[in-house]
Amino acid sequence: MEWIETTGVSVDEAKERALDRLGVAEDDLEYQVLAEPTSALFGLRRTDARLRARVRPVSPRSKEERRDRGNRRGQKHP
Repeated sequence: MEWIETTGVSVDEAKERALDRLGVAEDDLEYQVLAEPTSALFGLRRTDARLRARVRPVSPRSKEERRDRGNRRGQKHP
């Protein structure tokens, strides 16, 4: 899955926007904070939080797990 970038007033808001765009639960989200929100010049200039996110990749099963699954279906492996 490709990375997307979102922004928000806070990191939490940017993360919520990423969850909405990707349509996944928080446990399935992988993200990196690119920029924290800042305020300068007495709070008159603000920059939003920037976040890069994607759906957490699922690691493939190990060879043993695949082999065990095949044995349950009646297949035999040497």
